[in-house]
Amino acid sequence: MLEFILGRACTGKTHQIIKRLSDASALGRCVLIVPEQFSFESERAVIKYPNAYLENINVLSFSRLYDEIIEKRGKGSYPCVSDFEKIILIRKAINACKDNLKIFFKYIGHRDFSEKIADTIRDFKFAGTDADELMRASEQIGDICGAKLHDISVIMSAYEALLKDKYIDPSDRLTRLYQILTDYDYFRNTTVFFDSFTGFTGQQYKIIEKIFEQADKVVFSFCTDNPDDTSLGVFHNINFAVQKIKSMARSRNIEISNPQILNSNFYSNTSMHALEEAISYDAASLEKTSSNSNVRVISCDNRREEALAAANIISKEVYENGYRFRDFVLVSRNAEEYGNAVERQCKLNDIACFMDKSVSLTGTPLCVYILSLLEAAASSTTDNILTLLKTGLTDISTDEISELEDYTYIWNI
Repeated sequence: MLEFILGRACTGKTHQIIKRLSDASALGRCVLIVPEQFSFESERAVIKYPNAYLENINVLSFSRLYDEIIEKRGKGSYPCVSDFEKIILIRKAINACKDNLKIFFKYIGHRDFSEKIADTIRDFKFAGTDADELMRASEQIGDICGAKLHDISVIMSAYEALLKDKYIDPSDRLTRLYQILTDYDYFRNTTVFFDSFTGFTGQQYKIIEKIFEQADKVVFSFCTDNPDDTSLGVFHNINFAVQKIKSMARSRNIEISNPQILNSNFYSNTSMHALEEAISYDAASLEKTSSNSNVRVISCDNRREEALAAANIISKEVYENGYRFRDFVLVSRNAEEYGNAVERQCKLNDIACFMDKSVSLTGTPLCVYILSLLEAAASSTTDNILTLLKTGLTDISTDEISELEDYTYIWNI
């Protein structure tokens, strides 16, 4: 059976999913699948919910689902290649098949060509498209586009031949999971819940197909209240996902129950509710909404102007209304894209700012200093010594380091 829990933002969809999950766990095994970034919060919500039979509940993302099944199955695991190793193998694959390329042979010498091909292959894999499908598409399309698809297919085939039975590309994990689920009934006698997704990749849809074939019941929650709306609105991608899942269920003669549509909202702030209402159905009312003292909607041309607008608001509130810098939180869809712009504007406006982002331990000055010190002791090359000095943890000034680097470069020392 297939069920849907539908409703706009803050209508209690996750609460309903956790409630149903807890009730179903008293009767048998349950699996909750959520996006990677929601796994911790979902686990905590399940643990805190009363009457949940935790021994019957698994909270997983798609990647953790792969790890779980590989561990239970006890075979078929291969080490994943790192990004650096992937580029090396892609270059090796390109060189191996360069004589069979129709268009891309002239780009082989370009430094970033391998990286672009690696990204392209990753995107095709996420879409659930393999080299054979690309080759068939290239024959049907023809012309320049078909020739490009031909070259990508040839390179992808050569790359996968290098990986075969030795390593696995991280973007192939779900494809491998789909193959395993073909003869491994992990979801047999299980109720499966999906929450917090706005859509799925081609690989994930294939996993859902296997779940339909094995599970007793599948329940999805989606942020929409009218899944039959096909217009290009805010909910278009979500509505497309709902219709695709229904089509998959019908093709397998799976019963689809009437959706549970949640209408009551649980906003504690009426201004946020008004903003959500405006974004969802009436964009023209954004101007009216932004006049509310609790919500401001600002349109900017680029990230720098967005960061500047945020910095100006923070500075004004701190210096005129008695706020402190710690009272403000800046949230962006992609911290990597906005990080530099925000840091620069905060620095220009004398705003104390803490950036919550992952930093590799090997990239910290102290770690670099220790590693380069050991490398310089083992081999006193110019690169090792300059890396050691540039950590800033020595008594040598920046000007002296620059003069030394220029000297070694000019005289090839």
